[in-house]
Amino acid sequence: MTEPLPQAGSAHHAEHSNKIGWGWWLVASVGVAAAAAVVVVALIASLRSGREIDPNQVMLALIALLGSLGAVIIPKLNAVGKNTSQTAEHVVNSHSSTILRDDIDEIKRIVKATDSRLYGVEQTQNFQARDILGIREEIGQIRKSERDQWDAIETTAGKRRQNPGGTS
Repeated sequence: MTEPLPQAGSAHHAEHSNKIGWGWWLVASVGVAAAAAVVVVALIASLRSGREIDPNQVMLALIALLGSLGAVIIPKLNAVGKNTSQTAEHVVNSHSSTILRDDIDEIKRIVKATDSRLYGVEQTQNFQARDILGIREEIGQIRKSERDQWDAIETTAGKRRQNPGGTS
């Protein structure tokens, strides 16, 4: 009637049941039948005698009806109680000394602290990116200056080869 449901990442198993056993239904049916029988007998007796229905018989019928309702309601209440205690056991974290809410609050504090640290790292990386971009621009300028100097040297050397005796 009950099926264990595995919990993700946990060795705990919760048992939940929405079914009421056939025995309880039998008790409830007998109770309803008894209540109906008492009412029918009381009506027949009052019709034959010409008097009002006996209040004791009405009370007996009500007790039988309430008993039959209890036979259906009590197992459901027991199931709710079991499920509630299982839920409480999981929330209390029987494997540790803190309750689940405290664990979650601690995790939230850690996440917020990590977020603020990551923000600082991100800012530092942004500063470093700007510095690296500046360094690249300076290196590019140095390389351009070197190329211009080499071009000037080669141009001067080429002119001297073309005009070996002349002065420039």
